Amino acid sequence: MLKRHIVIVILVIFRLGGTAAEVCDVEVKTVPEGHLGQSSAFKWLGVLQVHIQDFDKRHVALTGIVLIKPKFALANANDVARIPERVFKEDTVAVFIPAEDTPVALSVISFVVHPEYGDSMVHSLAIIELNNTQIKGFSLTPVCLSREHFKKSKTVYLTGFTDEYETLEKVIHKIQTLDNPVCDGFNERRGVSKFYSPDPPPIRS
Repeated sequence: MLKRHIVIVILVIFRLGGTAAEVCDVEVKTVPEGHLGQSSAFKWLGVLQVHIQDFDKRHVALTGIVLIKPKFALANANDVARIPERVFKEDTVAVFIPAEDTPVALSVISFVVHPEYGDSMVHSLAIIELNNTQIKGFSLTPVCLSREHFKKSKTVYLTGFTDEYETLEKVIHKIQTLDNPVCDGFNERRGVSKFYSPDPPPIRS
């Protein structure tokens, strides 16, 4: 979990997909790199806020989430699985900014991790169920996920949230892509393969 630092979610190429009955974010905006403030861009981008009471001090831990259905968000299983059950149910909220300068906080109901979580680094995913009946006056719009294989691209952005200036704000940065041999070499030096996950936390029921 991240505290008072940028929470990053990888933004790859999202192509318009789905059926006419499905509603997803088709809005296209040109935004500058860096801080976006509490912008309505990327309506599906959110953050999970976990409030932790430490004797007389109260801390907030953050991790990025992406809305994939009106009631479900994608998250990092390594972060979510570490949250104690009571804290998850009573002191955790999902925050989105569906309109300019209008953060919306939703309570969370439950989560499930990938069935192969713990066996591989590429399966560290969790799905969080949200209580979206709490929203009054706004609708949450999920991301448009591709129904096709992603095409390779040299243009990749990282986007997420930061509370660097004491306010939860969106950020976006262009990043440099690396060829597979470079990534493989790095993982080999670290002693890590895509089939290995170092000691994941126990999964609670």
